Amino acid sequence: MVKCKKRTNNVIDHIYEVVDENVGWVSWDIYIERLFVEKEGFQILCWSCNKKKTTENNAIRADTRKKKIIN
Repeated sequence: MVKCKKRTNNVIDHIYEVVDENVGWVSWDIYIERLFVEKEGFQILCWSCNKKKTTENNAIRADTRKKKIIN
């Protein structure tokens, strides 16, 4: 019998961000729609890849907010 190893460094990630980093906040309806997606809307990433993706998305989101404030 083969023993399975427990993997603890994986996380489930939304493929598409709940709050689109290029648009920013729109409404609660859009937020909830994007939050509760079917199983095709998720991916499994290792912790470090998820952290990298999140950091990149946060940087884009911050730039989007700055552009909205300036305009």
